[in-house]
Amino acid sequence: TLNVSVNKPEASSGKIFFAPKADGLTIADNAGRVHWFQPSGYGGKGNQVYNFQTQTYKDKPALTYWKGASSARGFSQVGAFYILNEKYNQVAKFEPGNGYGANIHEFELTNRDTALVQAYRGVNWDLTSVGGEKNGKVMDNVIQEVDIETGAVLFEWHALGNVGLKSSSGNGPSDDGSVWDYFHTNAAKADGDSILVSGRRQSTIYRINRATAKVKWRLRGDGVKPKTNSFKVGPDALFGYQHDVERLPNGDISLFDNGSDRPTNGVPVVTDESNILILRLSGEGKNRTASLVKRYTHEPDPLISQTQGSARLLENGNWFAGWGSLSQMTEFAPDGEVVWDASFNDAAVSSYRAFKAPWSGGLKGRPAIASEADGAGAKVYASWNGAEVAEWKVLTGSDSNNLSEVGSSAWKN
Repeated sequence: TLNVSVNKPEASSGKIFFAPKADGLTIADNAGRVHWFQPSGYGGKGNQVYNFQTQTYKDKPALTYWKGASSARGFSQVGAFYILNEKYNQVAKFEPGNGYGANIHEFELTNRDTALVQAYRGVNWDLTSVGGEKNGKVMDNVIQEVDIETGAVLFEWHALGNVGLKSSSGNGPSDDGSVWDYFHTNAAKADGDSILVSGRRQSTIYRINRATAKVKWRLRGDGVKPKTNSFKVGPDALFGYQHDVERLPNGDISLFDNGSDRPTNGVPVVTDESNILILRLSGEGKNRTASLVKRYTHEPDPLISQTQGSARLLENGNWFAGWGSLSQMTEFAPDGEVVWDASFNDAAVSSYRAFKAPWSGGLKGRPAIASEADGAGAKVYASWNGAEVAEWKVLTGSDSNNLSEVGSSAWKN
């Protein structure tokens, strides 16, 4: 259930998309009412859903998501990517190529009807340069562009070999022999002839040349290791442990700035609250800078989301934030005013990302109806998955040709 605390006229009219992991795919409206719901299934971690959103596939609106078994730290290797059409029918299901498992963190369709996806894979690696074992274990992060219909891998990039181990913030290799998550990529977005990749452990955005798979530039936001940064970042433009990086139509960069990592990691807080951050990149060569355009913060109650999160520009110029681990979502007007705000009624429930976008799906089947005795009469319950309902009317009579209305109700949650 969504508890909507702010719902102003300035809020956009789109639908809200979220996936409370072990619960299911959910589409709701500004009032918090669920329009469509598909359970993730049974079995707890064996049936979890992530990254539920609307995208365009073959020039038509579609719903996309990841489903599978998710480990506690997100190193998901047993799952697949799914695409549904406007009638909620499955039109595609695929996995990464070259033997890699589908990771939860990214599923981005391109205008070529290909998909940018991720995979994590533990490998043996020489970790002596960072105080680890000669034959230590580290998590490689793989970005692929996959042809959805054929499964062909059109592009592949690996963090190991392209991003040094010493660039990682926080804890180094573990003493217990577990796999070290040194990079933790959580976003891969098309950017012209390149791909933007987010490395959470580095607090860095990488621009990868799609033709050569080489790093073109690095934008590091935490002020650490400035020699590895391609940009001079002003103190008001710092960010850390970010998610959901994108290039905007005007060339700016947007991201969800988590601001801090889990306290147990012992890493510094870069910013004192999570926010949507807009940056402008300018200059060339050694004179490149990253400057602040706008921060959207949750006021008057600042939020710190330790993990997950999303930030998206809406069609009307508003911004929509999914607060990840905080079980909350917010829409901001361009000036920063909160025009819509909601949270899950259970603080233990969270959605990796949350989105808002126009959507009008089809209907499958007839309404579901149930009733129970209520004194001399009855209570009637009705639900129609995916329907745009204004009002329910109850009719009764001796047969279908002789009915009269005995009650009505506006649609309630």
